[in-house]
Amino acid sequence: LTLNHKVGDSVSANIIRNRKRMTITFPLKSLQIQKAMVQQAYYDKKPGYYIFAGCIFQELTDEYMKTWGRQWTKKANKRLIYHYSENLMKRKSQKNRTVVVLNKILPAKINVGYQYYKYLIVDKVNNIHVKDIAHMRKLIMGLKSKYIRLTFIGGIEFVINKKKALLSEFTILKRYKIPKAFYKGQ
Repeated sequence: LTLNHKVGDSVSANIIRNRKRMTITFPLKSLQIQKAMVQQAYYDKKPGYYIFAGCIFQELTDEYMKTWGRQWTKKANKRLIYHYSENLMKRKSQKNRTVVVLNKILPAKINVGYQYYKYLIVDKVNNIHVKDIAHMRKLIMGLKSKYIRLTFIGGIEFVINKKKALLSEFTILKRYKIPKAFYKGQ
């Protein structure tokens, strides 16, 4: 519909409303991508990540979704497609908020019982809403509690001993040949 058009151009579309065909015309508006909770494509930039207790967290982006290939809208995890489409155009309810995904879990002693979970959307860390992966890391590192409770949309929760998780970090990173537990992205 928008091919060969730019912001401000008028575009016509045929629609059916109340079982009647009609043509509507409307101006194309800017998406104001900087306000979207799902970031648009970025090039020449390595994706950020955060690894805690062997759990790999990433922010939901266009590039993340395209890892399923050209037909990602059919092949990608349905939960992620839902959150991608729901949040792409949604205005941020909190400043600088993005969708954080539990991508996968690197099997380790610290995460036994959780190792088969993946593609979950992070909601809270110890009842505090997560804004992005940097905020998530700051919360986890700054909390004084013995246990970290990760709450995901849909009601799934992980409860992880913080001290044991931090002690296991070096072993996990070494085993899986990962240079560091946190990378903000370029």
